Amino acid sequence: MLFKKTWLIAPAAAMFLGTGALLFAQDKPAADKPADKPAAAADKPADKPADKNAAGETGKTTTTASGLKITTVQEAKNPGALAGDIVWVHYTGKLTSGKVFDSSVGKGKPFKFTLGQGEVIKGWDEGIVGMKIGEKRQLTIPPELGYGERGAGNDIPPGATLMFDVEMIGIARPANQ
Repeated sequence: MLFKKTWLIAPAAAMFLGTGALLFAQDKPAADKPADKPAAAADKPADKPADKNAAGETGKTTTTASGLKITTVQEAKNPGALAGDIVWVHYTGKLTSGKVFDSSVGKGKPFKFTLGQGEVIKGWDEGIVGMKIGEKRQLTIPPELGYGERGAGNDIPPGATLMFDVEMIGIARPANQ
């Protein structure tokens, strides 16, 4: 089956979602997309530098002031995500033992959230800023940027360092950015 990368602007979809630009790219056959995924992409430069906390080079690991470790696994050249953007990511979360505690990959639908608004753990809000569509990162998140001493349910123990493999699938930029 042939796959091709699509980069288009979708002003009607952006207006419907209340965003200024809808950025999206994916390698997949032409088929109907689920309604909660962005429908097209725009090759629009970011309004601000987006990669201040990114590792930047494939294989290079950067540790931020908060202790978050970011390793770029696969680079991309399009605009990066900014705080306030709606993003779609695929992820797999693991403990340092390698035990997988959650993943969107097998669910067939990326996870959607607004970046920098506290909808996810702090390590994601920090580590996903600057990611570009098609980019893959590994985030090693210390407990204070994850679930801390409380843990989460039966799968994430108190004080756990979390490891996430994350792939940026889509970005929607609000009109005011």
